[in-house]
Amino acid sequence: MLPPLPPRQRWQRRSSPLARYALLAYVLIVVDASLFPFVGWRDLGLAPFEYLAADWPVHALAFDLFVNALGYAPLGFLVVLALHPRVRGPAAVLLATLFCALLSAHLEALQTYLPARVASKVDLLTNVAGGAIGALGAARVAHTLLDTGRLRRWRARWFANDASRGLVLVMVWFGALVYPDVFAFGTGGLLKMVDPESADVVAGWLGLADGGTAEATAVRFQFAEATVTALAIVGVGLLFLGLMRPGVRWRLRASLVFALVVATIVVQALAHAFLFEGAADWPPLTPGSRIGVAVAAALLLIATWLPATTRWALGIAALTGALVLVNVYPENPYVNAVGLAFTRGRLMNFYGLASGLNLAWPWFAIVYLLRHRASIGPRSL
Repeated sequence: MLPPLPPRQRWQRRSSPLARYALLAYVLIVVDASLFPFVGWRDLGLAPFEYLAADWPVHALAFDLFVNALGYAPLGFLVVLALHPRVRGPAAVLLATLFCALLSAHLEALQTYLPARVASKVDLLTNVAGGAIGALGAARVAHTLLDTGRLRRWRARWFANDASRGLVLVMVWFGALVYPDVFAFGTGGLLKMVDPESADVVAGWLGLADGGTAEATAVRFQFAEATVTALAIVGVGLLFLGLMRPGVRWRLRASLVFALVVATIVVQALAHAFLFEGAADWPPLTPGSRIGVAVAAALLLIATWLPATTRWALGIAALTGALVLVNVYPENPYVNAVGLAFTRGRLMNFYGLASGLNLAWPWFAIVYLLRHRASIGPRSL
């Protein structure tokens, strides 16, 4: 049982910075998912909103309609939470639905100029329906979540006042795990995508490009995968620890970090099992990643005893180390098959979303840590 909050905090209408930051992040995610791969723009002589007057499609897959609605439901939900308490009830639902409609309509219009996308009023309608459903749900729980609920109590008691953006980063981490990078828990392979030749040169300098025997290559890859897994999970775990209030007891800190590690494993395992055709042929928890998870869990347990500034520095070092190795290590031969299954699987339209989150997450996390040392260090007391 949590002890009671001070009288002035037991009940009051209050805004949520976390909801606003989460809304901004989700809008960027929706834009990325709608316009990926952002290349090949061309003008076919069609007006951008001409799709609204087009004929209804002959075939509309129920699964695609469900996914469209599901993708916009969190957007409507977050808009209502972000508007609280200035706008509440039916007015908040109306504004959230209107926002979802305007965003979806303009993104569909932009798809007119992308060869890989097709603008559709059916997508627009299902997006708006999903946003409205999310907004209705948020209107029913906004008061409980933000004003009087246990979630607010936990947020206020466990995490620092300025931890909202960091908490959003931690939540986005789970989305970044979906995309199959070189390593199961690797993220941020931007250099390898933009300039693979430079990545190969650096790999040669580090002695990673020499294949040798098949057995030696397998052993070296397993070691690299364990290293990347350990560094990545330690990095996000240390970021998460840095968001907590200094007065949080060690046992609670350890429990929260353990829950983060477990959630990381579960999310990736479920995502791979659901998204990828033939995922059983490439389980996300390979021998190397299992070793890395065990090492990361042990290191994070030790880190709960370290000073906040030490954890801050080690978090940057861990994320940077994982980022470097992901960007220079030769391609995993199994990734191509998994990536192909992704692009031809049940959620092909989410390829851009997953890859965008995967590429961007560690860069944003490192920048966040560099800019928020004061809130993670002793002055957060």
